[in-house]
Amino acid sequence: MKNLVEVKNLEVKFNLPNKQFVHALNGINIEIKENETLGLIGESGSGKSTLGKTLLGLIPHSGSITVFENELDIKNKQLLRNVRKDIGVVFQEPFLSLNPRMKIKNILAEPLLIHNPGISKDEIYEKTKFSIESVFLNADYLEKYPSQLSGGEQQRVGIARSIINEPKLIILDEPTSSLDVGNRDIIEELILELGKKFTFLIVSHDREQIRRTAEVCFECRDKNIYKTTL
Repeated sequence: MKNLVEVKNLEVKFNLPNKQFVHALNGINIEIKENETLGLIGESGSGKSTLGKTLLGLIPHSGSITVFENELDIKNKQLLRNVRKDIGVVFQEPFLSLNPRMKIKNILAEPLLIHNPGISKDEIYEKTKFSIESVFLNADYLEKYPSQLSGGEQQRVGIARSIINEPKLIILDEPTSSLDVGNRDIIEELILELGKKFTFLIVSHDREQIRRTAEVCFECRDKNIYKTTL
């Protein structure tokens, strides 16, 4: 399998008062291979989410990040646009990531319209229908608003949105931490099913969840990331 992402000697610093700084990431080396589900475990503040944001070009860094065979440069706006088109993201709090004033069909269509100018209405309908059904929800949900859905259903909509452009990589940032056990199990089953087609980076503090869903695991501890065996 080829590498989709290669991170070498990655360093991220956050400035503090009085010219002080803190290392959020320091000397990180990691690879994400095509068609792999990789889990990243660590306590709060260990740099897990920072790594995901850095891969999206949202945070300045030193060191080398190669994403889809392109050296990541946060000053290159066109490059970032191309990279972000091929990265889906699912956030920890599903309701906060969904616009409460938009129907689900419009929430799902938004990334299609942003990255595919000129896409037809028929294509939008077919893709939104396919994506919502891919997360175990029927097409009737397209006409609903986020407030009409449970937390687990909202998270499934978030996953449907992340896959709608058929990205090369999907980042799941604590995807089940705000869900009850039943919904957590559904999301994990969904990750396993979609993992047959998509490449996932799962960020979590829950070692057991990573064991259930990931093939390869890295542990984020004391600002460094170590490869571990599941």
